[in-house]
Amino acid sequence: MKKNILVVRLSSLGDVILTSATALNLKVNFPDSRIVYLTRERYQPLVECFEGIDEIMTLPQSASSIDHFKLALKLDEYNFDAIIDLHGNFRSWLARKIITANVRCVYPKRRIERLRIVKRHRIPAAWPHTIDLYNNCVEQLGGRVVCKRPIMRPPVAEREISSTPKPVENKGNVVVIAPGAAHPNKQWPMERFSEVAVNLHRSHGAAIVWAITSTDKGKSQLEGKIPADHFLEPVDYPVDKLAGVIARADLTIA
Repeated sequence: MKKNILVVRLSSLGDVILTSATALNLKVNFPDSRIVYLTRERYQPLVECFEGIDEIMTLPQSASSIDHFKLALKLDEYNFDAIIDLHGNFRSWLARKIITANVRCVYPKRRIERLRIVKRHRIPAAWPHTIDLYNNCVEQLGGRVVCKRPIMRPPVAEREISSTPKPVENKGNVVVIAPGAAHPNKQWPMERFSEVAVNLHRSHGAAIVWAITSTDKGKSQLEGKIPADHFLEPVDYPVDKLAGVIARADLTIA
């Protein structure tokens, strides 16, 4: 069945990457459909690495409420059959209200349960992965879930060359670790990420790309624990370049 589908996920890096599985599932279930992805301008390079996306619409980082409203009116002209809201915040709610569509699917964010988890510092054994929650929207449309992990391909401009930054290229397994998180309920202690990095290197000889912002610079405590030729700490790495690194990495932890 041909559909015109809008997928909405405005931010942030890790969450946007996780939606790549849902994008692919939508295209597998509705191969003739046109799938448009709405995100922040900063994350466009990531979405360009997704399978199944036909068009990307973006909002500037400094977009005002009026900018959101104008873009929603523009998207309303697309005559979407379905809106897939994978963000579940006020801005995505506003888009759902303005943009006409026969079906509106919102992923089950489970806000109250998440607040309880943060307060108790304990995750239930049966707690679903975020990707499973995103894929719930595919099932709401009557589709089946075939992809349950992030799927990214290298950016078009970099497919013929290595986008893995020196000095870790040609070092076997490459693991990207992005320990930062904007919201407290998504933060994991920096020292735990460091332990994971050290264990991956010692157990599997993995080269570590420690992708951070200037806020977290110098907090890894990894100096001397991983050889310099197997460790790189890009600070405020441009998202377009980071997208290529993530797409080529053997594992990304964020």
